[in-house]
Amino acid sequence: MKKHFLLLFIMGLAVTMQAETVVLSSGKTITGEILLQNDDVVLVRDRDGRRYQFMRSDVAEIKAEEVAVEQVEEEVTQSNHKISLRLDLSGGAAFIPSIHNGGAFGVDIQIGSRQIKGKNIFLGGSIGYTGVSAGSWYNMIPIMAVVSIPLMEGKHAPEIGVGLGYGAAVKKPVLGGICSRIDLSWRYQFSDKHALLLGVRANFQQAKVEETELMPDGQSYIKKNTHNIVTVGVRMAIAF
Repeated sequence: MKKHFLLLFIMGLAVTMQAETVVLSSGKTITGEILLQNDDVVLVRDRDGRRYQFMRSDVAEIKAEEVAVEQVEEEVTQSNHKISLRLDLSGGAAFIPSIHNGGAFGVDIQIGSRQIKGKNIFLGGSIGYTGVSAGSWYNMIPIMAVVSIPLMEGKHAPEIGVGLGYGAAVKKPVLGGICSRIDLSWRYQFSDKHALLLGVRANFQQAKVEETELMPDGQSYIKKNTHNIVTVGVRMAIAF
């Protein structure tokens, strides 16, 4: 609904919006905004933000044209598709210092902004499920704030991601605790909104466990011990 109101407003102004087309002596045309023109040069920025400079003697004509409503609608649509959804799968080895080693797997869904200041930076939140088998099962539901930042721009680029939050235990005797993770991945951006990420992940999960300890006199009591679970493995994510 908000999009439609904004589109109607822009359409009402479209007749007053003008773009300019630079026609070169060769017949080539560039449509956009004239940034500078004098007796020597003409500087124009096209609709994709690219800048062109031409010698005045190479310019045959500069003419104005109305901005197409279709272009305005496309720009409004693009501004409403900066929200991204990511499906993230991971698996690897689990380590609980001085206790047990085992395996782990996880799945989570992330939602947030896919662009910040024109960069492919993901910022949002995630919720998922992590299962760890190390002597006994630890089933957690991690809820995190996450951010992923590309180390360079381009269709193919390395990306680093971090997350911090709380992992809630599915059932007792395990209790939840702080969780965090770091990802190092290679991102393949196969469209404006879709990407595939492959890489490695290191995850930390704090878990409090209610354990029964037997005393020398035969008496037993329940004690809460804190286990720090570290998992290292591979991850794959698909961004929509």
